[in-house]
Amino acid sequence: MRTARATRVRVDWFTGAWAGLDERVALLLDEYRDLLPLTSELSLVLASLAVARGEWAEAEAYLGATGIDQPADAIAQIALGGFGVLGWMQLARGELGAAVESVNRGLDLLRRKQVWSWAGELTPAAVAVLLADGRDDEVRKLLGELDDCTVGLEAPLARVALQCGRAQLAESDGDFRSAAALYREVELQYEALPAPYFAALAAERAVHCRLALQEPGAAECLTALAEVFDQLGASRDAARCRHELRSHGVAAPSRRGRRGYGAELSPREQEVARLLGRGHTNREIADVLFLSPRTVEQHVAKVLRKLNASSRADLLKVSR
Repeated sequence: MRTARATRVRVDWFTGAWAGLDERVALLLDEYRDLLPLTSELSLVLASLAVARGEWAEAEAYLGATGIDQPADAIAQIALGGFGVLGWMQLARGELGAAVESVNRGLDLLRRKQVWSWAGELTPAAVAVLLADGRDDEVRKLLGELDDCTVGLEAPLARVALQCGRAQLAESDGDFRSAAALYREVELQYEALPAPYFAALAAERAVHCRLALQEPGAAECLTALAEVFDQLGASRDAARCRHELRSHGVAAPSRRGRRGYGAELSPREQEVARLLGRGHTNREIADVLFLSPRTVEQHVAKVLRKLNASSRADLLKVSR
């Protein structure tokens, strides 16, 4: 029963049932705090949610409990997922050297354990990191190994990750037309699993390829993707899409169809309030939401006023 409950929240993560998920997982984590196989899986879910929201400190804290510090003693499939999440986070933070080390540690574990059917979470992160470091030959080797070791197996996540890696490699090679088509296939395969968050990430990469091809209307597709990420609760991903929209001179439409919110918090102010409540600085909030520090200052002032808080400390007390 306990294992089933932990597995259930992992399934909820994959299938996009994120509403209230972190609260449910935190309760289970407290209940099962002495059961390592369960706490490591629960911690991976919380770390994954934190990275999707750009909450780096929280993600690092949870990742430490997934077994990545001592992979030889870890639950292999959980540690592989942990290395993948860590690699994505470090790449997003511009820590390329650390990201390369992290994904290589994950790949070492994968090759030692020969558990290629569990490579689905690690592979896209490893490919992105290695390509960013110019290690194209290592990516080709990895994809060849993954193909050879999963062909004919019932390993849908690993097989989709293989196709995603091929799309990433085509994009890196500058073959944007092929990459866009491959990403579209990957998106559909993730949707069929279903894994809507991964599908949205693939769709975002397809848009980037279309932008590189200067396809008319490609940038506007980011509006719909931002909404998908918002609905999931992936606030950093949504902010990244809107930032990309602005960089192409396209104004993101109001998410409620009107500009005035009165005494209510706007969607952006809600995001700022949530991050404030977790103790983030203005600079950290600016990084998460792809905003200038000055814009964040303005949002913070509005949040404090609307919530009748005289200071950030007051807001922290309310949040606790």
